[in-house]
Amino acid sequence: MVMTIVPRAIAAFAGFERIQNYLLRPSLRDQRQLLPRVTLRSSAWNPSSGQLTEPSPAILTQELTIGHKQPILENIDLKSSAGSLTIISGPVGCGKSTLLRAMLGELAPSQGSIMLASKRIAYCAQKPCLPGGTIKEAIVSNSRHEDDHWYRQVISACCLDYDLESLPEADETQIGSRGANLSGGQKQRVVSKQRYDIYS
Repeated sequence: MVMTIVPRAIAAFAGFERIQNYLLRPSLRDQRQLLPRVTLRSSAWNPSSGQLTEPSPAILTQELTIGHKQPILENIDLKSSAGSLTIISGPVGCGKSTLLRAMLGELAPSQGSIMLASKRIAYCAQKPCLPGGTIKEAIVSNSRHEDDHWYRQVISACCLDYDLESLPEADETQIGSRGANLSGGQKQRVVSKQRYDIYS
């Protein structure tokens, strides 16, 4: 009984410390600006000029830099029009999630500006529930399978091969608190193992 209480007590104290650190952080000042109020419209045909009118921007970033000593993103100019579909792609850890968090006002830019047609934004975040420990432990834990062949199948199906090659300790890499040591995409791929396990 005592052997199980001690680890739980330590975990609880670690949780209290994270809560305290969060509560003691200075309030984040929203530096985003609203674009001049215009009717949001997509491009339309202008019969007098015989040309398509330029659509109203919904999101506009100018010379956006995030990060002070080592910028995560630097000099980002982006214009996303109303009614358009914009896809942000790039390699693991290049700052895609960081850019979206800045647009939501969760990160303050160190330079440049973010202008929005509205601050009412719907967002589906990459915040999977990950346990502590290593990547391998997260994949193998609570699984009906234990053999190495199944484990390799999971790694391949969840597209973790490249990630493990790029990490210094491969699948022995510590996930960290709430996945602190992994990028948003890596967290999602590790947690997708649970869905693979259900259907395998």
